[in-house]
Amino acid sequence: MKAERPAGSSIDAFVAFRFLWALAELIHLTTFGAWIYEPAGILLFVAAIATLLRPTSLWRFFVLCACDVLYVFIRAPNTANHILFNGLVNLTLVLVMIRHLRPLHPGRRDAGAIYREFAPLVCVEVLILYFFAVFHKLNADFIRLDVSCAGVLLRGLADRLAIMPVTELTIGFTIWFTLIVETAIPVMLVWHRTRYAGVLLGVVFHLLLGLHPAQGLYSFSTMLFVLYTLFLPDDYVSRLRTAIAARPRVESILVALDGSVRRHLRALVLWGGALVVGVAGAVLLTDVDLRHLRSAALATGQLFWVALALGMLVAAVWIVRVRGERLPPGAALLSPLWSPGLIGALMILLNGTTPYLGLQTRRNL
Repeated sequence: MKAERPAGSSIDAFVAFRFLWALAELIHLTTFGAWIYEPAGILLFVAAIATLLRPTSLWRFFVLCACDVLYVFIRAPNTANHILFNGLVNLTLVLVMIRHLRPLHPGRRDAGAIYREFAPLVCVEVLILYFFAVFHKLNADFIRLDVSCAGVLLRGLADRLAIMPVTELTIGFTIWFTLIVETAIPVMLVWHRTRYAGVLLGVVFHLLLGLHPAQGLYSFSTMLFVLYTLFLPDDYVSRLRTAIAARPRVESILVALDGSVRRHLRALVLWGGALVVGVAGAVLLTDVDLRHLRSAALATGQLFWVALALGMLVAAVWIVRVRGERLPPGAALLSPLWSPGLIGALMILLNGTTPYLGLQTRRNL
């Protein structure tokens, strides 16, 4: 029988997830700027800011997830594939939280219980995402050197980073490397023995992918970085704290940085948020064209993404290094067997199958 972990571990992990998920939502908004023309998009921005300022608030997080579901519904079908997936993940979160936050059952408002219910469901949704990411590539065009999207991505990375020459050999390598890695990541995430190495492989792979200049790729990577934390043990936050405390020099730097951030973050976020909302209001009232600010927004989002990606990479390396300490397994997949959040998982599964049912061929996972 699996030993029960302390409820506090789940609560700490849930608070960390709420903060990171709100940050990911902001990065999505900097990547796709259409939200500034939509009242629902402005509500989503405000909800993300509110959650960042107080990630311990379950109700703020609930409003954030609900606003994202509303915004994706309004924008559909004109939305990126991973933003649609992000919206269905938020639908899963909303359904689980409604079950626990409803007024008729005040005794069930247990943040740890909410986390333990939705984490396995969202882990399964990530595995479904990877399945279709690979399955959709199993066609003749993907392995054709002249038309494969892997070649297009390689050319974009080569133009930006000059990491390797673009030749038929390197394009062919990229095609098969992509298929192998995107197959290996979900397989490794399923098994406890390889789960932490799978998280590290996923972080490295999507870090490289996010460096591509194409709009949306670093937003996609951000979403996956945050979702990878659900595959970790519930007590990974306390373990990270313990690891930092064991290194006094690192701890002193982080404590000083944390103090500085706490002193300035609230004012920066509030004034910055007020500025953005004001600009959005002007856009809605006067129909001002803000396309000239697009590059600045993308650069800002990518700056936050780089910081998050490097932090996730360091954490993933540490997790793999301490495997010998017998970390407890992460989220138990396929558990719980019943939850209203299963509706979100089923919708993701259905969406992935739509090209083969003749329903849609463009907007799917």
